[in-house]
Amino acid sequence: MNEYYFDKRGIAYRTNEFVTGRLTLVFIHGAAGSASAWLPFEEALGKKYNIVTYDQRGHGKSKQDGTFADYQVDRLADDLHELLAHIGDHRYVLVGHSFGAIVALAYMHLYPDATAGAILLSPDFKVRRHLFAKLTTALLAPLPLLSLFPFSRRSRGRVDYARFVGTGDWNLFRSFADLRNTGIRTYLYCIKQSYMVDATKFLAHIETPALLVHGMNDTIFPVESSVIMSHLMPHATLVTIAGANHILVLNNAEEVIEAIDQFVQKTFPDTLSVSSNGIEERIS
Repeated sequence: MNEYYFDKRGIAYRTNEFVTGRLTLVFIHGAAGSASAWLPFEEALGKKYNIVTYDQRGHGKSKQDGTFADYQVDRLADDLHELLAHIGDHRYVLVGHSFGAIVALAYMHLYPDATAGAILLSPDFKVRRHLFAKLTTALLAPLPLLSLFPFSRRSRGRVDYARFVGTGDWNLFRSFADLRNTGIRTYLYCIKQSYMVDATKFLAHIETPALLVHGMNDTIFPVESSVIMSHLMPHATLVTIAGANHILVLNNAEEVIEAIDQFVQKTFPDTLSVSSNGIEERIS
C-alpha cells in the first residue's frame, strides 16, 4: 500500500497499485477510527481489487478541524467525493463501518450516480431513535460552543488495532486509544452530527446495490437497524453474523471479507480480476 496526502481537503489516504479493469473498494472507518482498522482487508482483498482506505477529517493522519460544522455528515461525504475525483475515474464500491456507513449513505444520497455499489457494516439510518442517543442529546446540546475555543490542527496518527481484536462494544481500553488519537472534541462532534441524520426519507430512493452486514449481538446499533434498512432499500441484501458485536471490522474480519467478496462476485459478474502480472481473469 502507498501513502498519500490530499492537500485540498487535508485527507491522508492509502491505495494499492491500481490495475485497469478492477473494481475499486473504498473503505470508510467509524467515529474516532482510522484507516489502520482496514489493514486485514487491504491484505486479503488487494490482490483482486483496487483498494482505497483513508482517514476522515479529524482522524488518523488527516487534518484536524475545530468547529462543529466541520463534521457535518454531508461535509464528510463531500470530502470523499473530492478525494475520489482526485484519485480518478474508477468503478467505486463504498465499504463503510458504523459512522462510516452513515457517511456512505449520505454520499449515495448526494451523489447517486457516483458509485457502483455499497457495503454497510453495522449501519444505522436514524441514530437519535436509540435510548443512548435520547439520554445524551441534552448533554451534547452545548457542544457547538466548543468551536469558540482554540484548537490544535495537528494530526494524531493511527491506532494499532491488532491489540483490540476480540474486544467488546464498550471496551474502555480501545475507546481510550481512539479518543487519545482522535481527541474528545472531534469524537463528540461526530457523535452529535450522527444524531442529526435521518436517512429514512431517502433510503427508498437509493438504487445502488447494497450489502448490509450486521452482528446479531450488536449493542450499539442493534441488528434491527439493518433489518429495517433491508426492507426500505430496494436493492439491499442482509447478512447477519451470529455471536458478532458492533466491532465487526476487528472481531469478524474473515467473515466480513468473505461476505464482501461474495457480494462483489455476484453483483458485478462482469468485473475483471486483474493480477499484478497483467493477466486478466473474470471473477467467478
